[in-house]
Amino acid sequence: MKRYSIAIVICAVALVAGATTAFAGEAGGLNVVMAKPTVTTELGDGLVYETTSNSQVCVTTDPNDPLNRASGDCSGACIRKGDGDPECMGSCTWADTDGDLAFFTWTGQTAGSWKMQGGTGKWAKASGSGTWMAAAVYAGGMGANSWKGEIDME
Repeated sequence: MKRYSIAIVICAVALVAGATTAFAGEAGGLNVVMAKPTVTTELGDGLVYETTSNSQVCVTTDPNDPLNRASGDCSGACIRKGDGDPECMGSCTWADTDGDLAFFTWTGQTAGSWKMQGGTGKWAKASGSGTWMAAAVYAGGMGANSWKGEIDME
């Protein structure tokens, strides 16, 4: 369960990019996540390093949002000392239905923050930030994350 939660965290940030061209304001949605295997490395002294990745599909609250139905991959890493909560961070790259790429960074494990880092085409000058949280865990390694925040596009 813990490994899957880490994978879900990675994808939350990616959905945050949902916005319309020349849009400035609140955005949000839900993303569907398919986790890939987590790799765990024991570093000694109770320190554990985990890498994770997943594939995602975005479903924005606004069906006309240019990130609606975008898909992509997220990857990241977590470090944990003993039984403590891990510190996680990573990045996501999403392709929208026009083929433009949106780039995000994220932090957190089952909830956290995200930041839009620009991209290509309509996303080149996009910026924004917000929060995300794991919303559901489904059978077969799938899950969902909800997200909200603000996106500014020129």
